[in-house]
Amino acid sequence: AAAASLPPTVRIASPAYGTETRDDVVAVEVVVNSRTPITRLDVTVNGQSLPMERLTGDANRTTPRKKVFVEELFAPVEAIVVPVVKFITRPVVAVTETLVDLVNPPDKSRHVFHLRVPMPPGEPRVRLRVVAYDAHLRKSRPDELVLYRPGVKAHVDTLHVLCIGVNTYRHPDIPSLQYAVPDAVAMHDALRRLGERPPYAEVRTRLLIDDEATVSRIELALRELKDQAEENDVAVIFISGHGVHDGQGNYYFGTGALDPRNPRATALSWQDFVDALREVRAKRLLVLADTCQSEGIVKDLAADSEALASMLNKEAHRMVFVSSRRDQPSIARAEWGHGAFTKALLEALEGQADTAPRDGKLTFRELRDYVPARVQHLTHNRQHPQFPFLDQFDPDAVLAVLQ
Repeated sequence: AAAASLPPTVRIASPAYGTETRDDVVAVEVVVNSRTPITRLDVTVNGQSLPMERLTGDANRTTPRKKVFVEELFAPVEAIVVPVVKFITRPVVAVTETLVDLVNPPDKSRHVFHLRVPMPPGEPRVRLRVVAYDAHLRKSRPDELVLYRPGVKAHVDTLHVLCIGVNTYRHPDIPSLQYAVPDAVAMHDALRRLGERPPYAEVRTRLLIDDEATVSRIELALRELKDQAEENDVAVIFISGHGVHDGQGNYYFGTGALDPRNPRATALSWQDFVDALREVRAKRLLVLADTCQSEGIVKDLAADSEALASMLNKEAHRMVFVSSRRDQPSIARAEWGHGAFTKALLEALEGQADTAPRDGKLTFRELRDYVPARVQHLTHNRQHPQFPFLDQFDPDAVLAVLQ
């Protein structure tokens, strides 16, 4: 009975970690140990989900029991052969049919799944991640596999940058800030310089500060990002200023016109922000949010940064880096000229995060590892950035090539 109450465990049995392959579709064997039926496998390739039909049937059978569609994210749209399932805004095409084989020894605990997994084009390094769920919705810890594709060159086209910062608030009860604008300007300039180097062929930037950062202009910038960003592009959004909520579970980013008594009409709805980012086609989109700067009368309405990050991750499937934990202020000092969060980000982009390994490239994993530790050091452990949502990304994907 105790064993039956444990969550499943999952292991990618083959191919071996680090295997080189020239195949466009790779056969993968997944072994799950569970005393209860396995009803779902979550499979991601470089952070992109491969949706699968829910598994059904008798978990005690020893013969193949059900056909499962592995849906191909990377096929051209004209290859559609089944009803379209939406993934972000791009059709997902079910083109591969595979059998789920359940091989049950006497203890009925071992389940073997055979999958044919498509490789994404233009990706020389492919990270496969598998999570299993049982009939009680208990979730296994993930298992991961990295494959290398010799002869495949990385294909990244454009770096899209949107930086937003608001220092000055017109409402008498809202204190103005000192470093939101310098932070946004510095991040914009640093990211623009990185976008002028390989692996990017082009960089497109937009900077909105103070009076330029109106709700309508931010919404226009988000629409442009949706219209312009392609799947192989990278997008980075930096946003700094007062974040507030209305007491009813709705969150907002305060523009200079923010009225804390009427945020719906004077601030950017975080839900609208999330909805806009859901429509962006870029596979790698990183949001850097420093909206924990509320103080004074605004403090009672300060937005929960972790709740904002959760919305972006769960609803828009985007990687989010927030400047601090809930109820922690963002700390800044005149000697830095920036907030601690931005100072650590700038250091990372300048190369100080390039440590694992030191190869002249900045990966998302290196950014995640460097910035929280650096901010904690700068603030004497009073501020703790949160970077909890890496599931939708390949952590070893390259954000920038450093000089």
